[in-house]
Order: sequence, then structure tokens, then C-alpha cells
Amino acid sequence: MKFCIFDGDQSLLHLVTLLLEKAGHEVSASTRGEQALGIATTNQPDALITDRMMPDIDGLSLVHKLRGRKEFDDMVIIMMSVDSGTDRPWRREAEAAGADGFIAKPFDPSTFAAEVEAIVNAVRSKS
Repeated sequence: MKFCIFDGDQSLLHLVTLLLEKAGHEVSASTRGEQALGIATTNQPDALITDRMMPDIDGLSLVHKLRGRKEFDDMVIIMMSVDSGTDRPWRREAEAAGADGFIAKPFDPSTFAAEVEAIVNAVRSKS
């Protein structure tokens, strides 16, 4: 699968890229969420993973922008953020914005790629 990943934390972005590439996926990544529309348009990914909090644009605004464009209708969008086990406000906000899935930080690197693949496959099986 092809992924575009956006996260303001360079070290986390590097880790996520390595984990997905190790699982056999093609990855385009950037710390600049404002570049997401251009990168996604150019790369036509199967899925886009974005952090909730980035320095230039928040993940919710990015999801709204992507969902507002017809060419991204079939792209799976996954949001990542810290999410408490009790309240889960970011998870609800991500879903309301149009994200297809949510991965809580910190995540387990040994299961990350499988978790992402499961979200993408679940969304595709509904279509």
C-alpha cells in the first residue's frame, strides 16, 4: 500500500516510516501538514496518517480539507494522538471530522503496521 504520513515530531515520523516500509509499504512523509494536499495529490496514497497536533495545521483541519475534495473520497484517513483511556475526546473529534481510524500514542511499534493495515482493510471492506 501507499501511505502519506504527517507528524510534527521528526523522530516519530521517522519511526512510523520505517515500520511501514519494513512491512512492505511505500511511504511519503513530512513534518509539514500544510503540504499534505499537494503531497497526497501527487502520490495518490491508499491511506494518509496525520497527527492531531502539528505546528502549522492541526490534524482536524487537515482531515476537513481532505474530506472536502472529491479526489480523496476513497483515501483512508487515520489520525494519531495521545488519547486517554477514559474520556477519548481526540478519538471522537477525529471521527466527527471524517477520519476513518484512530491510533493512540504511544503505540506499540511491534504491532503498528498491522494496526494500520487492519484499519485500511476494514474501511475498504465496507466500501
